[in-house]
Parts: sequence; C-alpha cells; structure tokens
Amino acid sequence: MPVTIPSRKLKSAEEMQAAIAEIVDTHRLHAAQRQYDTKVCILAVAKAGDVVNTIPVEGDPGSYGQAVLEALGGAWENYFDHDGEYTSGQSSIGAVRMDVSILLDNQKSNESD
Repeated sequence: MPVTIPSRKLKSAEEMQAAIAEIVDTHRLHAAQRQYDTKVCILAVAKAGDVVNTIPVEGDPGSYGQAVLEALGGAWENYFDHDGEYTSGQSSIGAVRMDVSILLDNQKSNESD
C-alpha cells in the first residue's frame, strides 16, 4: 500500500495539513501490518501523528509543512523504543518525515512552474 503524495499545488496550510494527515494515516496502516515489532511501529507512527498535531496550522503551505518537517526531525532524533526486537521505531518516524519532505519538494517544484 504505497503512500499517495499529492503533486498538485496545495493552496493553504489547511490543505497541507490534510495531505500530511493522509501520509500519517497511511503509515499507521503500514505499521499495523508489519510482520515484526508491530507495537513499536504503531507507537512510533502515533508519536509522529502527535508531533504533527502540535504544529499550529497557520501561514502558507510551505512554511507550515516546513515546521512539521522540523518537528518530525526532532522527534526522529530523540525517539527510541527499547521494546523492539528489530527496530527502535525511529525508522517509522523517519519514513513519515521522508514522505513529508517529498511533499514539500513537490510543492517547491510547483512554485517554479
């Protein structure tokens, strides 16, 4: 189940928030289907979702998305679940962060058009 990342230009912080929420929701589904360390991955993606929800939805889509990306970077750097046999959960947060980064790159590409 691949993550769908909008390539169209998002016009508001609210549209960016909705696109990021969809990314997180898709990663939640992926985490629940993991063959190993399922609980660790679910909790890590939940942490990513919590981080996203702390960012005020304001400004233009790019600045809002950048704020989310930076907050996810901090969460990624500081996350470590000792209960994982094969993962600390950090990679799950990193995957969400990567998809948000791709979303932002798509938006920057649309700005230059």
